[in-house]
Amino acid sequence: MQLSSAILVTLATAASAQDYLATIYPSRGYSGPSLRIYDEECVRLRQPFRSRIGSIKITEDTYCEFYTTNSCLLSLGWYYGNFQSLSIDAPIGSVRCGFKDEGN
Repeated sequence: MQLSSAILVTLATAASAQDYLATIYPSRGYSGPSLRIYDEECVRLRQPFRSRIGSIKITEDTYCEFYTTNSCLLSLGWYYGNFQSLSIDAPIGSVRCGFKDEGN
């Protein structure tokens, strides 16, 4: 019984570790501090992410949208896939990631 409990805890931990949809970095090449973004959460960005997003890893069938405001208003654009070198030429206030719709 204890062995099966340990297996369930391990599986639950592995599943929860993959709940994030994207990881953003202030530097190119996926380097420097990182921030994970979760499903449909509007995330108010703080430094160093407010002034620059240098790279982003986005999971399959997922999008991320960056905004100029702190409350996910005034879009700067949608991104799909991974970008080892990314340049958004505007102050970034927030980000939201979610699953792409069927057919998009």
